[in-house]
Amino acid sequence: MSNKLPSVTSDIPRDLRTFIDRLREVISSSGTDRFVTAQDLINGGLAGAGTKGELIPIKKGVIATPPAPKNLTATGSVYSVFVEWDNPTYYGHDYTEVYSGGTNVIGDAVLLGFTPGVNYVDTIGPQQSRYYWARFINTEGTAGPFNAVNGTLGQTGIEVEHMLEVLTGSITET
Repeated sequence: MSNKLPSVTSDIPRDLRTFIDRLREVISSSGTDRFVTAQDLINGGLAGAGTKGELIPIKKGVIATPPAPKNLTATGSVYSVFVEWDNPTYYGHDYTEVYSGGTNVIGDAVLLGFTPGVNYVDTIGPQQSRYYWARFINTEGTAGPFNAVNGTLGQTGIEVEHMLEVLTGSITET
């Protein structure tokens, strides 16, 4: 397929001719602003042709071993703990595993779940506390180290309605 467009020789409105000329420049250009075709991507090794004619991306680069997550925090609300960490910046990141335990012993922690993002919500109910850890997993399934040996404590708050009932009962009795 040729990237060259033929010239238009018929009489057409000036604004349409300007548009066609600009389009021809983009398609015919050989510079960095040129039009890129599917064949260009295949020839450049960035994609392959699928069995149905679709483009299949080819991953380039070396998949990195995941580093430890940084700046993990666990912020409590009344019913949930919001666990957050810095965005991973290594090549090949897939998701983050989040672990939790009732004690500050990483060996006793259990996998809560995983997320492709930079946060996780653990709904544990009011007046609860848990320790949290996280680790990154790359696209090859390799797990990196945990964020730390010691967990990050997350605590939920007191349920106001329950406290009002307790206080009302105490006041009424006295």
